[in-house]
Amino acid sequence: MRRREFVDQPQALSDLVEQLQSESTLAVDTEADSLHSFREKLCLIQISNSERDWVVDPLVGLDLTELFAVFQKRRVILHGADFDLRMLMRSGMGCPEMVFDTMLAARLVGLRQFSLAALVQNFCAVEMQKGEQKADWGRRPLSPKMLEYAYNDTAYLPEIVGQLEADLVKLGRLDWLQQCVSRVIELVYKASSNGDEEPWRISGSGHLKGLSAAAVRHLWEWRNRCADQIDKPAFHVARNDLLIENARRVGESESPLEQGIHPRFKRSFLQAIEEAKAIPLEQWPRKPKSNRQRPSPEMETRLNQLRDQRQKVAVELDLEVGLIASRVILEKIAMDPSLAESSLMPWQYELLGPALERL
Repeated sequence: MRRREFVDQPQALSDLVEQLQSESTLAVDTEADSLHSFREKLCLIQISNSERDWVVDPLVGLDLTELFAVFQKRRVILHGADFDLRMLMRSGMGCPEMVFDTMLAARLVGLRQFSLAALVQNFCAVEMQKGEQKADWGRRPLSPKMLEYAYNDTAYLPEIVGQLEADLVKLGRLDWLQQCVSRVIELVYKASSNGDEEPWRISGSGHLKGLSAAAVRHLWEWRNRCADQIDKPAFHVARNDLLIENARRVGESESPLEQGIHPRFKRSFLQAIEEAKAIPLEQWPRKPKSNRQRPSPEMETRLNQLRDQRQKVAVELDLEVGLIASRVILEKIAMDPSLAESSLMPWQYELLGPALERL
């Protein structure tokens, strides 16, 4: 029976940090409340070694500096590392010296089912309980079911890592995993430092132009202010499709559609609509120019060569084609072969080498 502890007191956290000093590898997971609040926050940190599980509660004001220092000097096991690294780094943690991503590892050994539940079933013959993925992790106290779910998120990772790592070594792909994780970390750093320069360009708004494009930006800003007031996700105020439809109506001088707007904010919504109608021409956003060129016959030939090589390697190694190289990257290289080395990881470049040499 594994020992489990909920850590929500400074002394308990100090004891935990002391116990972790002798560990070389730690399984870690996080829970956030993005589905239940506007200002996403770190709600839980789960930690496991081969024998014990801990859940740390960051919402009680614990100083996590020493715990984060422990993580940075250990090999950290994560399942789908990008989200957890982003949450931990945003909360003050630097980058760990080594990360083992069980999701990436599973894909690199050829598994097609690589969710945590699928890996636990495959490697540990345990069926994990579902139902808490959308729970409000910012709520206190946590229910026994939520706590059980949280503990289990890391409890099986040490055993899974042992088997996945052995498979990667046998296949000669352990270095591939390290390259993939390095790329994930690079993208997390880039996202945290740059952010999204135009987050108002929500899905489906790309066809809006002129005043309609200005209106959707204005309505997006209005929605964020409202969501911030009630600390709820933005969709509680108005869905994306509703913003887009109303932005279109502004541009076409049609009456706004109020159905679906949060009742508390209908008056301010109508005010935002009137403000949007008055946005001057010089403030209308310009759609970013696309660098996409019309495919030439030469580009199509190169793209087909790359696709054929990717398919050939995928069959030989029993890997997903998208793991070897995405469609977007292949098109990018076909358009400009000089970008191959910077766009691909070394292991991908090697697998596509025969096609790349002919470009």
